Amino acid sequence: MSKLCIKVFLILLIITNLAACTSKSENTSKEISIERINKKITQVVDISELTKGDENKLDKLYGIKKENIEDFVLYLPPSNIEASEILLIKVKDKTSIDSIKEKIAKRVEKKSEIFKDYLPEEYYLVEKHVLESKNQYILFSIHKEGNKVQKAFDESF
Repeated sequence: MSKLCIKVFLILLIITNLAACTSKSENTSKEISIERINKKITQVVDISELTKGDENKLDKLYGIKKENIEDFVLYLPPSNIEASEILLIKVKDKTSIDSIKEKIAKRVEKKSEIFKDYLPEEYYLVEKHVLESKNQYILFSIHKEGNKVQKAFDESF
């Protein structure tokens, strides 16, 4: 009887270990990337009115150099009378997150000054902006559906 108990215990131990290893590999297979986060955002928010920005725009508008980050996606309005922007950044080093967020905050201040007395609806969007970071990623969003952008970003992790 004791040999049977030992065998049952060993089988349960093996099954438990296999289950634990399987769940770990499932968590690591959920690879996070700019493309994945961007896809999730564009599935829930219409960005068809925005144009894609390049590294020159990233530097000009935010003062962020491409060599200081790993990857990014930038969406900008087609004209200067609209405030909407979405910026996703993957940093090379987590220690640079605060300095990059400061640069983005300066952009928010400038946009706020521009729209404050000029276009109240756009100013409202600027004031309700989203700026957050998770792991190596930073999200900045000025958008009428900013809460959906933020939720899509959060659900990517």
